[in-house]
Amino acid sequence: PVTTDEAQAAQAGPGPAATPSASRQRIEVALDAARQTEGTVLARVNGEDVTWEDYEPMLRQALYTIERQNAVEWRDPAMLQRLGTLQNKVLRQTVDRVLMLQLAEEHGVEISAEELETAVANEKNDALTTGGYPDWPTFLERNGLTDVTFKKLVYERLLLQRLVAIQE
Repeated sequence: PVTTDEAQAAQAGPGPAATPSASRQRIEVALDAARQTEGTVLARVNGEDVTWEDYEPMLRQALYTIERQNAVEWRDPAMLQRLGTLQNKVLRQTVDRVLMLQLAEEHGVEISAEELETAVANEKNDALTTGGYPDWPTFLERNGLTDVTFKKLVYERLLLQRLVAIQE
């Protein structure tokens, strides 16, 4: 899940040190360092495996959030140590996301395709009108997202809102 700080950073636009190609290169260096875990089960949540494929989009998004604030040289040994800390934080968030999805399924919470498409369109419009992005591909690139991962984030936010509502 995207934290409030990350959501605000996403709307704030790129930081002064971020140029798209340089940012992308630095982030790929960090992802290459993290990929030592690729192909393995990173965690198990109530019998469900959390894999690199579940984890990588969230790590990528976290790296882009950091990159928007400051250009980070991930080859630096001190930064690699911080990368390990970030990886642990993102893994905990990924586990929390899996728990939330399991809880939603357990409670029969569903989001209709129409509801999801409306929410995606609204959030896309908000990002373009208030986020300082010239177009949708730029928004996606600067936030480490794809259309698929953006839609998934919106879906999960809607599920969480619905879960909170039924708990009240």
